[in-house]
Amino acid sequence: MDADNYNSEIENISDIENFQMRLRLLSEDNIPAIEELLDKESQRLRRLQRLKEDGKLDFGDNVSPEELKELFSQICTEVDEFLGIQDGEVPDCGYFNIFKPGFDSTSILLLYALSAIGVAYGLTPLFTDQNPDIDHFISAALGALASTQAAISHLALKQPAYDLSSKGVTLKKVARTDLIPMAGHEYAHSIHDKIGIASKTYTAFTEGHARGVEKQLADNYREREDNEAFLYSVSDMTAGELKSAYLWMCRQLGLLPRKSLLKTRTNRDRIESWYRLIHRRPSHHAVGNALFSIYETLKGREIYKHMIHGDFRFE
Repeated sequence: MDADNYNSEIENISDIENFQMRLRLLSEDNIPAIEELLDKESQRLRRLQRLKEDGKLDFGDNVSPEELKELFSQICTEVDEFLGIQDGEVPDCGYFNIFKPGFDSTSILLLYALSAIGVAYGLTPLFTDQNPDIDHFISAALGALASTQAAISHLALKQPAYDLSSKGVTLKKVARTDLIPMAGHEYAHSIHDKIGIASKTYTAFTEGHARGVEKQLADNYREREDNEAFLYSVSDMTAGELKSAYLWMCRQLGLLPRKSLLKTRTNRDRIESWYRLIHRRPSHHAVGNALFSIYETLKGREIYKHMIHGDFRFE
C-alpha cells in the first residue's frame, strides 16, 4: 500500500483534491441527503446533550501517559482491521509536554521568558521611585504581545495532531471516551502519510476519511462497553460540520436552508462560522465529513477501506 500503487489505482489523484471535493459536494442533488443526515445527527446529539445534562453519560477518567501507550496500540490495531491494512506500524504517541526538548517547546518557553522579562521591566516604575518612560511602555507592550503569542502557540501544539516531520501523534489529555476516537483519527493521518496523500492539497479528503474512522471507533466502543458517551464528541463534531456544509451549499446554490435543521447548538458552530466568514467556505473537515457521510449512507462504511486501496471512486 504505497503511494505509487495508490495513485495508479485511483488513475487521477486530482479527483481527491480539495477543490474537486468541494465541487462534488456542491450539487443540488446532495441537498436532500445532507438535510436527512443533519436531521438525524441533530436528533441524536440533542438526546446525548440531555443525557449529559442529567448526568447519565459516563465519560470516564483521563488516560495516564503510561496507559496511553498500550491503549493507542490497541486502537491502531482496530483501525488497521477496519481499513484492511496488514502492515500497519504504531507511531510514537503521547501528550504534548512543553518541557520536553524540541524546537517547538523551546520556542514557546523562550517566548514566555521574554514576555516575563519585558513585562517585569515595564512595570518596574510601579515598585520603585523611578518615573515611567517610553521604554517602559514599549517593553510592557512587547512583553504582553510575546505572552499572547506564546499562549496561542502553546494552545495550538496541545491540540491532537499527526506530525509529518516526527511521524508521531500528539493527543490532548481528555476523557477516555473522547480520547479513543480522537486517537483513531490521528492514526488515520499517519496512514494517509504512508500512501502519499498527507499534503494540504488533499485535506478535505483526509479529514473526511479520518472522521469516518472516528465514527467507527465510537460505535465499536459504545457497543462493546455499552456506553453512549463514546458517541458524544463525534456526534457533536458531525452535526456542527454538516450544518456548516449545508449552510454554505444553500448559499452557493441560492436555496433557503431549513431553519429547523439549524437549531441544535454544537461546539463546532463558532469555529465553522469564523471559517466561513474568513474563507467563504466551510472548513476542510466539514467538506470532507459531509461528502463522506453522504457516500457512506449510499455505500456503507466499507468505502473507507476501499478509498485507500483504490477500489472506490467518487461518482
